[in-house]
Amino acid sequence: MPLHYDVPDGPTVDIAISRMPASSKHKRGTLLVNPGGPGLEARTLPVMLTEVAGLADWDIIGVDLRGTGASTHPTCTAISDAAPPTSGQITQTDSEARAFVDTITRANRDCTETDGPLLSSLTPRNAAHDLDRVRAALGVDRVSYYGASWGTELGVAYRTLFPHRLDTMVLDSPIYLGTSPDQQNRDLAQAIGRHPHPEEAPPPADEPPADDGPAAETTPQPDTPPAPPLNLFTPAARTAYTCNVLDPEPDAHAQWAAHVAITSEARLPVSTRLPHPANSEIPGASACSGWPTPGQGIDATDTRRPLLIVGHRSETTTPHVWATQAVGRVGGRLLTIEDGAHGSGLGGSCADYLTAFLADQTPPPTTCTPER
Repeated sequence: MPLHYDVPDGPTVDIAISRMPASSKHKRGTLLVNPGGPGLEARTLPVMLTEVAGLADWDIIGVDLRGTGASTHPTCTAISDAAPPTSGQITQTDSEARAFVDTITRANRDCTETDGPLLSSLTPRNAAHDLDRVRAALGVDRVSYYGASWGTELGVAYRTLFPHRLDTMVLDSPIYLGTSPDQQNRDLAQAIGRHPHPEEAPPPADEPPADDGPAAETTPQPDTPPAPPLNLFTPAARTAYTCNVLDPEPDAHAQWAAHVAITSEARLPVSTRLPHPANSEIPGASACSGWPTPGQGIDATDTRRPLLIVGHRSETTTPHVWATQAVGRVGGRLLTIEDGAHGSGLGGSCADYLTAFLADQTPPPTTCTPER
């Protein structure tokens, strides 16, 4: 794939994919899937989704986006996911936040000096173009798509840029589609204020695995070349995909002042970390501090292709308001699941509504209460 699509004869990137063939005799089509992140590999997702009733009729394709997994990815490690400057209990202060902003700024600039051209290419637009190249390489005219969390941003970009190549799409737990870090944080703070004790749920799809150990080895099938080794999570890609669509962050003092105002409005302690890849481990210090690539925004318009957006009523990772905002901006139907479990639509008793929409656009109800 071209590193930059406006320079088709320039440098290229490699893209790794996996394919889980339909196990039924009545194949419906090809389903591209993405688990979120950003920064997570997607090649293991198809085998996980084969356990979901209603997806056996699909060829399921997992694509390690540029920058992730076994695709071409950054080599730098000096990135804003560095450990906070203190250990143990953090006493939140303006000076502490400002010190960490300086640390993040240096780390981000060091990383872009090493992998700048690749990092600047990690955008939903380029990733959507990569998906369409994968579609073409598979020899299919049209695909369907399922994405969770950050995978919804990718889905919106694909539906906007390639509507004629899309059959149906389901987006679960949509992320913020705007460009303002402050508004994004305000929405998160308000959601946490309304739902201070989110229900227990499996780790969300966009969280990196807790165990950094090597993945278990798999035995390749006969006459099949060994699969590339898994690179489960790429922190630099997470930061690049996040920061490349947001407005630039102001200086450290302004970041802290905004954090204090936003948490105060929501009646939250100033020590509250608002959970988002754009926010570092120190509340009030952005992971995008000093990021050199100007935010490009997200390609998001209503192309009227069949779309189901799934929001979770009491979720605080991607607040329900982002689901309603997404419908207002790109259209589609909204299904509200009465829980707070991030990206869990295919994992519970409401899954049939998602798979039925993917299959034949069956309209879901407006709400679904999961069975306990």
